[in-house]
Amino acid sequence: MFKKGILALSISFSIIYAQDIDIEDSFDDFMEVMEETTELANKNKIGADHAPGIINILKYDDMKRLGINDLYEALELLPNVEVVTNKTGTKNIVFRGIGAIDGSGKIKVMINGVEQNSAASGIIHFNLPIDIIQRIEVIRGPASALYGEYAFSGVINIITKDEVNHIYSRYISDNVTSAGAILNYKDADFNINTIVNYSKGDGYEPIVTDSKGNVGNVETLRGDKSLLAKVKYKDFNLNIALNKSIKGEMWGISSKGVLPSNDGNENFIYDYKTIELSYKFNINDDFYIKPTLGYFKYSYWFNATEMGTSTLPPLPQFANIPTQMLADIKYAKKYAKLDASYTYDIHNLILGTELSNIAETYDYDKITTKSGVKETTYENLNDRDVVAFYLHDNLTFNDNMMISLGARYDKYEDKKNHIVDDFISPRIALVYDVDSVNIFKAQYATSFKVPTFLEQSKGATKAEKNKMLEAQYIYKKEDKNFKTTIFYSIIEALIYSPSTRSSLSYLNSDEDIINYGLELEYTQNFNNEFLLFSNISYVKAQYKDSKKELVLYAPYLVNVALSYKPYSKFSSTLKLRYVASKEREDIDTRTKFASSATIDLAFRYLPTAIKDLDLSFGVKNIFNQELKYPSKVNSYQDDLIINKRYYFAGIDYKF
Repeated sequence: MFKKGILALSISFSIIYAQDIDIEDSFDDFMEVMEETTELANKNKIGADHAPGIINILKYDDMKRLGINDLYEALELLPNVEVVTNKTGTKNIVFRGIGAIDGSGKIKVMINGVEQNSAASGIIHFNLPIDIIQRIEVIRGPASALYGEYAFSGVINIITKDEVNHIYSRYISDNVTSAGAILNYKDADFNINTIVNYSKGDGYEPIVTDSKGNVGNVETLRGDKSLLAKVKYKDFNLNIALNKSIKGEMWGISSKGVLPSNDGNENFIYDYKTIELSYKFNINDDFYIKPTLGYFKYSYWFNATEMGTSTLPPLPQFANIPTQMLADIKYAKKYAKLDASYTYDIHNLILGTELSNIAETYDYDKITTKSGVKETTYENLNDRDVVAFYLHDNLTFNDNMMISLGARYDKYEDKKNHIVDDFISPRIALVYDVDSVNIFKAQYATSFKVPTFLEQSKGATKAEKNKMLEAQYIYKKEDKNFKTTIFYSIIEALIYSPSTRSSLSYLNSDEDIINYGLELEYTQNFNNEFLLFSNISYVKAQYKDSKKELVLYAPYLVNVALSYKPYSKFSSTLKLRYVASKEREDIDTRTKFASSATIDLAFRYLPTAIKDLDLSFGVKNIFNQELKYPSKVNSYQDDLIINKRYYFAGIDYKF
């Protein structure tokens, strides 16, 4: 009865981003979020509601007021977005039901416009606190026509704060703390922004029984370190992003179904280093050229003592490696890009090219043998060259209609495996303003993702392809905003991890996937005092011929929140999230993975006596529902509890 009530309530509402453009003001500027400009849709600034594609913008004040603690919590505010946790404790971002499997990233993630996906798995392992995020721009739907691979199901661009100096700290009752500083220097020609962040905690350590009958606590140690910098001198821009994530053994990647040790050690280390330099030549008001040079290095280290060699590529040189070892795996990407924009008459031409090389290196050292420690290194296991070109034309026929059409060409060559493949990703989109209140959007877009080096080494041989039709209607008037979106796509050669295999492997589906759904969003401001936020989304993902449903995704997701702001310095928000039940893997005979409904309470307070102090606090999952991860067959006898009720508090001071 409770679930039916939630669904009925959600259908009658639909989205809230509790907008508070300036916490000193009330809700007067709330609806300006809908006019927020973005470059994500076509690499030129345009209002989000008037840009091609399905775009959402989450702003810091909105997220802070809703009691959001980090990046992953923020993303789940959006319709048809779910963050799932796999067996290594890695969080997969799932758009519209596609991607809820181990180690297969299908979302392009950027920090300040700089890509963070690696050729290892495509997944990002780091997390960022809400305190350093100014806004998050999101495209839900294929975006390879501009962004190439990994933009298979969407794009996320995280824009960090760069306006005033801050220090901040955040505490979560599961023994997780984060702290850091944001430092800025600006003059007429030179700006530098630096962010330092550190977080670490034991997390919630559930007691489980493994498939062998062993009982113990699961290791959930986790931490993040970040150093982010933006340097601007006239038209030069330098972006630096250093992110390191550590994890305990979590519940392991061993296929043996044995409980890992809970020794407090750092069993996984993921290290991201990015540096990108660009210069924007503004030829005139209608023409610019922007060359870019960049270097991205990703490495991960794991202690394979209890994991066995099933995690390694199936190559001859790894056949006799002992199970007691340390593995250090590196991916280095060098790239050059050239972007340009030229506007004349009704045309806005966006064009560009990209050249890159990605090298994969496996370094195995400190291998424990009977005779002692032996140093061993294997290098250059994979080497991939990518050449890409894109061209788009945004045609503005009048103040009411824009048509965007274009395509991107990508050519991939894996030198070691002698694989050559190429892709053309077209897009055509229409944006039509009926009047100042009603807006229609429609788009046909395609995307692709070649197998990552991990997927390739474990059996996937083909690129995934996604062809999607989308349509959106937007109604925006004064204090209310409504959006409804429908989509339908056909996915070819989907990469998945089969449950029937005894060790980690990836395959391409022989059968096409049909993916379709509906997304409703609604926001209303009641007399500058109450604010309603809600969304409800439905998605169906099934095999085209057999009609068999994909597993481990929620067909219904609901967000509903009511925020009350009695005066400009204080707000309170009650938020509900509902996640529908999920189908399990084929060979899992247990009943469906249960649905969940959680309620959070958040407060934000700006003390009058200390002008630049910002306090936030609250409780998540008030009624202490056990939130679980669907355990694999033959791993644990029950699903793994990943969270229960917890409390949080944050402090932010500008100086």
